[in-house]
Amino acid sequence: MKQEKEVVDLYEWLPEYGENSVSFHSHGKNVILTVEYDIDDSSLGEYARRNIIFESVCSFEVSTFPGIVISTDSDVDYDQPEDDRLSLGSLREYTDSKVADMWTQHFKNQYIVRHFQILFLSENKRFEMFAKEVIVSDEEYFS
Repeated sequence: MKQEKEVVDLYEWLPEYGENSVSFHSHGKNVILTVEYDIDDSSLGEYARRNIIFESVCSFEVSTFPGIVISTDSDVDYDQPEDDRLSLGSLREYTDSKVADMWTQHFKNQYIVRHFQILFLSENKRFEMFAKEVIVSDEEYFS
């Protein structure tokens, strides 16, 4: 069985119907996902955004969800009871990823490569990242 852990559940701050949009870009070695969503507090604005910053990315994949998964380390096990698996809307890390181990060995253990996956249920997108670290920014508000 895969060893996965939740880094953050996006539905702690996303509305129950999910995100409005997801975009991504790279900046140096980092890949930044920008997630925009509705908020209820009109004194702050109509919308909010957060950046999910993956640092020192050595490989990433974007695909539709559901869809074909290249790395079997991170295939969602739909046969597993829903109570026993992480929320589909969570940023997860696969702590026993063979692919992450191969990247770490490739870099001669100079840094540990971690394997992350995030599913965006409204946009039907899956992001798979092999990176050193992940940071979730605070909310920014806009109208």
